Amino acid sequence: MDQQLLIALLGIILSVVFFVVSYRNTIGAKKERVRTANREVADALLKCLIQEKIEPTRDELGRVLAGFARDRSLRSRDLYSVPEVLDGLYARVLSNDFIGTEERTRILEKLRSLVQAPTSPELSAQTIQNYVARTEKRRHFPVALGILSAVAGSISAAILNSWLDVGRPVPLGSGDDFIYVIMLFAASSSVLGAYVAFRRRRDAEEDPQFLRAPVSEAEIEMSVARMLDEQGFVVAAYDKGPFDMLFANSHGRYLVDIKKSLRRHSHLKMKDLVVNLSKHVAEAGVDAGFLVSVEPVPAKTRALRAPRLRIVELQEFAEQITHLRPAE
Repeated sequence: MDQQLLIALLGIILSVVFFVVSYRNTIGAKKERVRTANREVADALLKCLIQEKIEPTRDELGRVLAGFARDRSLRSRDLYSVPEVLDGLYARVLSNDFIGTEERTRILEKLRSLVQAPTSPELSAQTIQNYVARTEKRRHFPVALGILSAVAGSISAAILNSWLDVGRPVPLGSGDDFIYVIMLFAASSSVLGAYVAFRRRRDAEEDPQFLRAPVSEAEIEMSVARMLDEQGFVVAAYDKGPFDMLFANSHGRYLVDIKKSLRRHSHLKMKDLVVNLSKHVAEAGVDAGFLVSVEPVPAKTRALRAPRLRIVELQEFAEQITHLRPAE
C-alpha cells in the first residue's frame, strides 16, 4: 500500500485517539461525576423518607443538591433540579415492592405536597438559571474538540510523512504539504463528525434536554411570571413600553425587563437602554423598574446609574422581591 495512504490512515487514527482521550478526560469525566452525584442525592433522600422518616422542604432539597454539587466539584445547575428530583423519587417509591402500603401512601402524600408547595423566589430563580444553563452547555465543546483533534492528527501525520521522505522532521513549507494536511483534515473531520453525532445521540438519551433548542427569553419570562405569582404579586404583560411585564401588590407597582444576557450588547447600547428604561419608569408612574439578567451582569453595565431602575441578576431580583410586602 502507498506510504502516503498508510500515513493518512494513521493520521485519522491519531485524530480519533486524541478526541476520545480528551473527551473522556473532560466531558466524560464530568458526566460521570454528575451521574454519581444525582444517584447519591436520590439514595440519600430516599433513605431519609423511608428509614429515618425525615421530611425535607423544597428549600432544603435545594440545599442538599448544592451540597452534593460542591462535594463533586460541580455546579448546582449540573445536577437535576428540585422538580426533577421529586419526579424521580416519586417513581422509585411507587415502583418499590419492599415498602408497605401504609408507608408508601405516607411518602407519596409527602412528595405530592412538596410538588405543590410554593417555592421560595431564590430557589425559583436558581431553577430558571440552571435550566437555561443546562440547555446551552456542551453544545459547541465537542465540535471544537473534534476540530482540534483533526488538526493535531493531520499535522502529526504530515510531519511523519516528511520525516520518512527526508529522513528527519521538517517544517511544512511546500504547497504539496499543505494540500496533504488539508486532505487529512477533511478525512479526519468526517470520521470525527460521525463520532460526535453518535456521542450527542447518547447524551440525549441520558438527558433529553441536551438536544433541545436553547431556552428563549419568552420561556424565561413565563417562569419569572410564575415565580412572582407564587409570591402573591399580581402579574400582567406590559405592552406600553420597553418592559416585559408589570407586577404589583398592596405595597406598590413595578416594571421588569428580562434579558437572557447583557453581555451581548455594547456598552453604548446598554447605556441607551438604561436611559430609555429609566425614562419610561418615570413616565409610567410606577415605584421602580428592574432590568434583570439571567447570566452575570458585566461590571460596566452594573455601574450605570439611573433613577428608580435596578440592574440585577435573576438571583438578586428574587432576593429583592422578598422585601416587598406580599398582597394581603
